[in-house]
Amino acid sequence: MKVIGGMVQVNEGQIRCITVKIPRGACGELAGKTMGVSGLSFKPNTDEIRDTPSLSILSPLQQGGAQVKAYDPVTAEAVGPILRDVTPANTAYEATDGSDVLVVPAKWDGFRELVFFDIKDRMRLAVLADPNHIYDPAATAGTGFTYEGAADPCRYLKLRQMN
Repeated sequence: MKVIGGMVQVNEGQIRCITVKIPRGACGELAGKTMGVSGLSFKPNTDEIRDTPSLSILSPLQQGGAQVKAYDPVTAEAVGPILRDVTPANTAYEATDGSDVLVVPAKWDGFRELVFFDIKDRMRLAVLADPNHIYDPAATAGTGFTYEGAADPCRYLKLRQMN
C-alpha cells in the first residue's frame, strides 16, 4: 500500500506543479488567457474521465479566469457537463487557435505527433504545458515554445522525503 500511496502523492504533486507553472508561462496572469487543451481522458484511447488529471488541472485555471478550448477524440461530450464553460474543438489544432497555452494532460499517441511549427502560428503565446513529459523540452524549444513540464517525479519524492 505504501507504493500506491507514494504514486498518488507523486501524481498530485505533478498536478499542483503544472497548475503553478501554467500561469508563469502565461506571463503570470490567467484572466483573459485561453488554454487550448488536447486530451481529457484518464488514459489514452479510452473514454474514462473518472479521476482524470485534466479536471484537476483545468478547474483551477478556470477559477483564475482562463477560458478553455478542449479537444479529445472520445470524451469531449462527457467532460462538458463537468467542466463549465468549455469550448469544444474538433481537432487538437483547432483547440490551439487563438490560445495562449497548449495543455496536453493525456498521453494519446496522436498528440505526440503534433507539428509545433504549425501550432505556434495559431497561438497568441507559445507555451506548452506538458504534465506527463510526453515531449522533449529541447525539441519544443527549437520551435519557439516555452516548455512547462511537471516536476520530475523522482526529484519530487526525494524532496518530500527530506521535508
